[in-house]
Amino acid sequence: MAAKASMRTGYVARLIIIGLMFLIFGMFFLYDAMIRYPQKQFMHEEYLRFQKEYKEDFGSRWSEYALEKGWPVVIGNEKPKTDMDITTQYIFFVICMAIAVPFLIAYIRSRGKWIATDEKGISTNRGVTVFWDQIESLDRSRWKSKGIAVVHYAGDGGVNSRVTLDDWKYETEPIRQIVTEIEQHLGLSDPAEQSDSDESSVSSDEPQTSDISA
Repeated sequence: MAAKASMRTGYVARLIIIGLMFLIFGMFFLYDAMIRYPQKQFMHEEYLRFQKEYKEDFGSRWSEYALEKGWPVVIGNEKPKTDMDITTQYIFFVICMAIAVPFLIAYIRSRGKWIATDEKGISTNRGVTVFWDQIESLDRSRWKSKGIAVVHYAGDGGVNSRVTLDDWKYETEPIRQIVTEIEQHLGLSDPAEQSDSDESSVSSDEPQTSDISA
């Protein structure tokens, strides 16, 4: 029973939407920090300088100077921008980038990603093939609650490796077919009956594993 599960369109769309949203927010904060706020800060400094130096003809001199710079003639009660205001915009920019970059990287890595099964075993878009006789166990302790199952197999050189099957990231029906097929090859019964044994098979001192689906 061959099956192929690609990444869910909704999951991939969330990655790009969230990534782009915070990227755009970050660019606005960076623009404010580098251009808009310093300009406003300088404008207020000049406004105060003109008030101090040209007390008698302040209005005419300021109007001429402000029009030349493209500034509003009437400043109003707007609070002057401080160095702290500029620093805060830089901080917001860094926060937005810290959120945007991982989402955008995840989006790039998710494009064209798939997991499939055939008569030989499990294969992925990365060119990795896990033969049926390489599979050591299937951890289904989170399958019913979260839709996550982990295939543990002996990789190159006997390294403990794994493939993560997640029905929130991958197309639901195909990924369930893949889990069912793996269960059949391993001779497993209902997941509820195997939860305890699955959990106990992954001990706290288990050697470091590599996850080809990460």
